[in-house]
Amino acid sequence: MGDSAVQQANSEFSEAWSFLKAASGVPSSVKCFLGNSYKGAKTDSKNVEFSDSWMQKCIEDNYHGYPSGHIARIGGTTFVIAHELGHLSVHPGRGCDWREEINSYPCAPTQKGDWSNVLSDIVVNFNITRCLNWKRVPDAKKEKKYRDALSEGRLWEVLTRECGTGGSRSEHLTRHNDLRVRGKVSDNRWAPPGGKPGELEGLDKATGKPTTNTPLYQTVQGHGLGSQFYPPIGFCLGMGLDPNKWAKVRLGKSITAYQCDKSNEIYCWPSTSSSPWGGTGMRLGSLSAGDYIVEGVVHYGGKTNTTDPDMPRYYKIKGALYPVSYFDSLCPDCGLVITNQFVGAYQQPFYHNTGTPIPPGDPDREHGFLYRILITQEFAANAATRGYGPLKGK
Repeated sequence: MGDSAVQQANSEFSEAWSFLKAASGVPSSVKCFLGNSYKGAKTDSKNVEFSDSWMQKCIEDNYHGYPSGHIARIGGTTFVIAHELGHLSVHPGRGCDWREEINSYPCAPTQKGDWSNVLSDIVVNFNITRCLNWKRVPDAKKEKKYRDALSEGRLWEVLTRECGTGGSRSEHLTRHNDLRVRGKVSDNRWAPPGGKPGELEGLDKATGKPTTNTPLYQTVQGHGLGSQFYPPIGFCLGMGLDPNKWAKVRLGKSITAYQCDKSNEIYCWPSTSSSPWGGTGMRLGSLSAGDYIVEGVVHYGGKTNTTDPDMPRYYKIKGALYPVSYFDSLCPDCGLVITNQFVGAYQQPFYHNTGTPIPPGDPDREHGFLYRILITQEFAANAATRGYGPLKGK
């Protein structure tokens, strides 16, 4: 059986797969299959599988706001391929008994799988983003490209905002399709050399619809067909993009921001001058539920509106600073709510279909908590090795 995912993917994907597979030293027998993993990608300890829902991340034309050639356009592709190969070359290793690994964890049986996966991901991500699992460089001309993509790829993946995911995916795609048809956004569908957007390969001559002969990636490229990706708000402001389009957010409930005189931390909960850090909170400002334009972003480490892949900490709105986790981004094109992985990991979890909070003990909430641990550990590792504010990592 061949590499079915590679056969259905674009050249950026197939090139990255070929290079990273050779660099990591996994056996040539390792295949890259097309599957339906709910996470988008997985490994069974022998081969790697990517889903059609993940394929849209690998298409540069689905990215907007990043300059041409920016590493964020290929960072997600490179990282996820390297991540799955990392489960074969770093942890737990190809051919291992993952069930034995899972059963070794000292927690409730229903939690063992998630804990094992998250802790393995932390180990893998640290190693692959630093290319520590590379056994050789298969092509010296491409070495810098992939080292850079892995060094920053994961950072950009968790920061990039995605429109077209989750329970409201169909609504987002419909809105983008309408905007494209009406000429309000560019027609970024796949086009053959010298042809028109939408003239996909292998279309049914009678219906004009894709067939099994149409490469999968062509069917998820463009507004209305696949997810569209946008830079984080701080990057947009740092690039001088119009904040009325690129920096709109939505606040779901009224909040008041305070700054602790003991720690200088800014908080909105508890909504009182009694700071969680033991000091007294000075009131900075209040906002009612509604839509706002972000005037500035303060990042962890102290930068403001940086175009570096630094995590956002506070939004400046109406002259005051507020923690970013209270806000949802609005899509620069369709205006619907979108988010990125970093901000989403620290927000209160809600059921997609009802909008009600997920209660403690629910498996979905447990999964979100574990992902927050993953993001926090990765953030700490990056701060320790890349530097944090005036501190330089070693």
